[in-house]
Amino acid sequence: MAGALCEYGAGDRGSSAVLVKEANSASYADIPRNVKSDPKLKEFSAGVTKIRRNAGGALLFELSKEAKNIEDMVEAVASRVGKEVEVCAKTQRATLALSDMDEITTKEDLRSALACALGDPHDGDIVRSLRPAYGTEPKLVRGDKMSIIDLTFASSDVAARVSEWKLLDDHTESDHRAILLTLLDEKRKKAPAPPWKWNIKSFDQDTFEVAIADDRSIAGPAAEKAKKLMGLVSHACDASMARSTPRKARSPVYWWNDDIARLREGCISARRTAQRARVDRAHHYERYKEARAELLRAIKNSKRQCWKDLVQSIDDCPWGRPYKIVMNKLQNQAAPSPTDLPLVTQIVRTLFPSDAIGASLLSIEGRENPQHVPPVTMEKLR
Repeated sequence: MAGALCEYGAGDRGSSAVLVKEANSASYADIPRNVKSDPKLKEFSAGVTKIRRNAGGALLFELSKEAKNIEDMVEAVASRVGKEVEVCAKTQRATLALSDMDEITTKEDLRSALACALGDPHDGDIVRSLRPAYGTEPKLVRGDKMSIIDLTFASSDVAARVSEWKLLDDHTESDHRAILLTLLDEKRKKAPAPPWKWNIKSFDQDTFEVAIADDRSIAGPAAEKAKKLMGLVSHACDASMARSTPRKARSPVYWWNDDIARLREGCISARRTAQRARVDRAHHYERYKEARAELLRAIKNSKRQCWKDLVQSIDDCPWGRPYKIVMNKLQNQAAPSPTDLPLVTQIVRTLFPSDAIGASLLSIEGRENPQHVPPVTMEKLR
C-alpha cells in the first residue's frame, strides 16, 4: 500500500479575493471609488462582500463564493485603475490525501489520473509527495490476504485528547481487528482570543470616507439599526486601516509579589497627590518619600530572599534553574585565551604533571642499551 499528498489550484471556484497594491503614489481612496463608478465592473462590485487592508498595506476585495470569471474581473479592474496599480487574484489551494494505492503507483500515474478527474489542473507539480504506508500490523485479515489501512477520524477537539491508539487481538466475529482509542477525561481549555484592533498609523481618511459613504440601507428596529451601523463602521475601518497584531503580555520579574504591587500602587497615588496638591505640598511630598522608601525596601528584601531560595535549590536540583541561569550568562561570552607565558606554563604543568611514568619513559629513551621489550603476540591480543 502507498499514500500520496496532492495540491492543486481550485481555479475560479476557489478564488475568493482580489488584491490591489499601489506601485507609486496612487491613492487607495480612488481605487474603490473607480471600481464602484465603472458600469463595466457592476458584476465585480456586486460580488464584493468586504474590503479590508492587509498587513502589507494593500487593499483586499473579498468575493462571495458565487463569483465567477475571476481572471476577467482582474483584467477589468487593472485596466480601470491604471498601470500604476498591481492587481492579482488570491487563489486558494486544495489538498488531497490519497491512500490504499498499489506500491508500484508513480507520480506520473497520479498526475494523469487527477488531470482526468479534475479537468486540467494547470499545475505540473500537482503531486507533492508519495510514500509507502507507515503501518506494519494488518487490520484486515481475510484468508491469505492482509490489508494495513488503519485510520481513525475525529474532530479537532477530540483529536487533542487522544493519548493512545492501538489494534486489539480480541475476537470480533469479523475479518477486521478492533481499534482501541483512549481519550483524556479533561478537555483542554483554550485561552480566549484577544480582541482585534486596528493600526491607527495606517489610517487613510479618504478611503474611510469612500467606504462609509457606501449606499447601504439601515432600517428596522433600533437594535437591528445599531448592529448594521456597527457593521458599516467596521467595514470602513477594515478598508482604511490594517489590523494590528496582538502582543503577548510580558511576564513579571522574578522578585515581584502582591506586597510590592500594593506598595507600588500606594507610591503612585502618593506621588500624584503631591504633584497636584495646592495646599501643604511639603507634607504630601514627605508622605510620597516615605512610600517610595518603603517600596524600595520591599524590593531589596524580595531580591535578597529570592537569591537565598536560589542558592538553597542548588542542593535539591544541581541541573535546575541555577544551572540554566549561569549557562545563559556564559553561552554568549567567549572566554579570551591566556597570553601570559608564566600563566600558560603553570596551566600546562597543572593539567599534565610529570609523574613517575613519564620520568621512567624519559629515562628509558635516554639509555644507550634500553631493556629489550618482547613483541606482542596473537595470544596476548586474544
